[in-house]
Amino acid sequence: MGNIQKLNNVEHAQLKIKQSPCEADRVMFSPVYTSEMRALQSNFPLMFYKAPSDGSFTPVALFGFEQGENLFLTDERWTSQYIPMLVQRGPLMIATDGQTETGEPARVIAIDMDHPNVSQDEGEPLFLEFGGNT
Repeated sequence: MGNIQKLNNVEHAQLKIKQSPCEADRVMFSPVYTSEMRALQSNFPLMFYKAPSDGSFTPVALFGFEQGENLFLTDERWTSQYIPMLVQRGPLMIATDGQTETGEPARVIAIDMDHPNVSQDEGEPLFLEFGGNT
């Protein structure tokens, strides 16, 4: 995994996210949520991936037939009408940071600073000039 950091408006004030496809999108398949399968089924072949470590199954959308192949991606954009949620989220994710007062994991927004779409120079800013959310 990359350089995962808890997102905040002080350390990441100048951070921008590029919306264009990148090398991270050039994958053969992506895990998907069951709640999005209705939208996915008319765009991608859906399968179940069996994890070699424990034999568990994960629903996935198939994009290509070889490692690094994505037949639904051009240099400029995705050609499908729908993009799986885990691909759309790009470098952003929900992570845990400690516990709440009830003992539950405290959820925070995190960012993968090594993701190719994270930039200081180009893209959509994550925060407004004075620290507010965009």
